[in-house]
Amino acid sequence: MTTDHVSSIPAGAYSVLITDANNCQQSLNTFVSNIGGPGVSLGNASQVSCAGGNDGSASIQVYQGTAPFTYQWSPAGGTDSIASNLYAGTYSVIVADANNCLTGISVTISEPTVLQAGISATNALCFGSSDGSAAIAVQGRQLPTLITGHQEELLRQHQGLTAGNYSVEVTDNNGCTLTENVVITQPSAFSTALNASAVNCFGGSDGTALVEVSGGNTGIFLSVVKAENKTVRSPDCVPEITRSQSPINKVVQPQEQFL
Repeated sequence: MTTDHVSSIPAGAYSVLITDANNCQQSLNTFVSNIGGPGVSLGNASQVSCAGGNDGSASIQVYQGTAPFTYQWSPAGGTDSIASNLYAGTYSVIVADANNCLTGISVTISEPTVLQAGISATNALCFGSSDGSAAIAVQGRQLPTLITGHQEELLRQHQGLTAGNYSVEVTDNNGCTLTENVVITQPSAFSTALNASAVNCFGGSDGTALVEVSGGNTGIFLSVVKAENKTVRSPDCVPEITRSQSPINKVVQPQEQFL
């Protein structure tokens, strides 16, 4: 252990910077008081409500010395026994009495961790469908946590969403708020074109059907079904025919032709 000291210094606030062989540093604050100077103690200390805020405060009480007293807070806080509008950090106050005898005290104002939220989304399966969903996970909160106005646990999931832009506001018990946005997408709408040619003669099998499909998701399943008990006409041949239902299925890609 290494020790050092300084002497013949007046009363006041001092900072000591300690540096080791690896250039690691640590600073300490201390006070040198006058004998018979003011006696001070910490009153109340209110921590910052939300990360990055400045609603912290601290107060001191003087229990000995000759009134009136003056106060000087550092690095901020003003010249009263109560310091307000403080950010998170360490503050010191020097108190002087009527005889200019000095003493001081320090106080540390803390803050909660930063409120964070992550959103994961599941997009709508079909154009115009309402089966999208979004889940939000909250970290750094001060319980209880409110999400879109409802009492919540760590995770909340919203289901039955259509495509669009959504936002969610998270509010914790300290009144800290956070807004997150999420986008639910959907595939493009189907676009189809059908061109058919009739069978030339009764009982023939030279009819054709050309289907062009675009939009939707990749890997379209195309099902072609003959009309059940439906009368169709073939020009220049037997006037009427009846066909039974018989599905023909095929998986096609967009823009693929089915014959």
